[in-house]
Amino acid sequence: MLLQTICRAGPLKKAQDTYTTQRDPRLLHPPKFRSKHDLVLFILFASSTMPPFYEIAVALFGQPVSPVKQWAIIVIFTPSLGHAMVYQITGSASDYSLKAPESVTLKAGEGGYLGKVPVGRVDQERLHQFSATLANVNIVQNDAAWDCQNWVMEGLVALRKDGHHIENVSRSWLVERLGSS
Repeated sequence: MLLQTICRAGPLKKAQDTYTTQRDPRLLHPPKFRSKHDLVLFILFASSTMPPFYEIAVALFGQPVSPVKQWAIIVIFTPSLGHAMVYQITGSASDYSLKAPESVTLKAGEGGYLGKVPVGRVDQERLHQFSATLANVNIVQNDAAWDCQNWVMEGLVALRKDGHHIENVSRSWLVERLGSS
């Protein structure tokens, strides 16, 4: 469908714009092309050789009326159904620990789910490594200034260093988009 739309799009600029707005969701930043032919070849090659990718996001959990909110890193497997895997720490400053990854269905207002901000993609073939990387993120205890937001930020840095497709986002940027502090 996307290929047909691009072929009918006319000049390269229009085809490039069409691809940028309707692009393959596995790509965070589409490349620039010298010709429409190069663009078509790229789409054909990418669709036949790229492994499936899943969206990575930072999610916010809690109750709307409560000031206590929980950040987590999630991998979304089926966006239309909200099927995701949640990675988060649990406990309090004196006993934080990594909770076992949990398969959930994300629906606004249910199970404490309040929203998400996409931050990257994970290759299906690297999910095991993704989980292992997060399992090795340092957890600080007995420090009142350290919390789930710190763990999420350190987790994103570790994933990026490990070669996962993670955008370089700041804590303040996530706070602004999630509406939490």
